[in-house]
Amino acid sequence: MKTIPGSPRSRFAVAAAVVVLAAIVGSQPVPREQVGPLPGGGFLLNSGWKLDPVGKQIPLSTLPMSTALSPDGKYLLVLNGGYRPPSISVIEIAKAQVVSTTPVPERVARRGVRTAQ
Repeated sequence: MKTIPGSPRSRFAVAAAVVVLAAIVGSQPVPREQVGPLPGGGFLLNSGWKLDPVGKQIPLSTLPMSTALSPDGKYLLVLNGGYRPPSISVIEIAKAQVVSTTPVPERVARRGVRTAQ
């Protein structure tokens, strides 16, 4: 049987250093990621997946359900439904911003949104 080189005192010092190092590394908390928007513009899902959409994002109400482009192509109407009361947001495409949001009754929200021809 081979013996480990070094005095018992030095072997004990090495073992103690390893234990202390392991305790220090193991005691550091892991940064916890929260579900929701990420600093870089993406979104963390509760499944752990990260979405990183392409293009410019425009903040809307909850759950955009359907869209309709105005006949002149200047505005996009977005029907929002979700845990908040339903609404229609009007987005000016050239500026890429919401110009108005109007609440709509629940019965209207179930039918979707479209523009007159």
